[in-house]
This record gives sequence, structure tokens and C-alpha cells, in this order.
Amino acid sequence: MRAFSENLRSAYLRMHPGVNAGSLVVDVRPALDNGRISGRAAVLTIAPESLSYDAVTRRGRLSVRFNPGQAEEARAWIRGNIETLARDKNIRLVTGQLPPAATYYSLDERIEGNVMEIEFKTE
Repeated sequence: MRAFSENLRSAYLRMHPGVNAGSLVVDVRPALDNGRISGRAAVLTIAPESLSYDAVTRRGRLSVRFNPGQAEEARAWIRGNIETLARDKNIRLVTGQLPPAATYYSLDERIEGNVMEIEFKTE
């Protein structure tokens, strides 16, 4: 999947030379259907606008700018990044072991134009 994602990213950059490569995210969603791999891939232009997180209250807010028509993919990207933040913060890390599964709760979600903001709480 990683090689497939990189090929899509490279092709997109060749077709759109003015795009900021740092803002590109390739969202690949594979599925296995009767031994055949199928799925969907989208090349997103997502630019983080702001991130705030308070380790004491375990509350945070993440907002990103996305291209029109990519709200669902932007939401999935934000949630994935919140999961990473929740997994990496406020837990005891053990050398040589993966962190335990993380839990977070979405408290509020707002979309204004092409900016999405999600407020969350981690556990």
C-alpha cells in the first residue's frame, strides 16, 4: 500500500506541478472481495491550521484546511491524527513495545468554508 500511495502521490505532483507537496495526503482504502483487492484512493490537499492540546485536561482542538469536496476524507485524516495524539500522550511508554490502543471522544465539529475543526478529549 505504501508503494501504491507513493506512486499516486508522484503522479499527482507531475500532473499538478504548482501544488505544495507538503500538503498532499494520499488516502487509500483497500478492500478484499473474493480474493481480489479493490478499493478507493483519494489525493487530498490538507493543510493543518492549528493544533492545541492540554495534557492536564486531556482536551484538544485540531483544525485543517481542505479542498472543496474533500470533507469526508479530511474528517478521516483528522481522526487518524487525533488517535495518534491520544495514543502517544498521557500513557506510560515501555521501550520495545507498541503503545496500547487509544481512546478519544469527539466533543464538537465545525466546518466553515473549507476549514474543519474538531474538538476532542483523550483517555
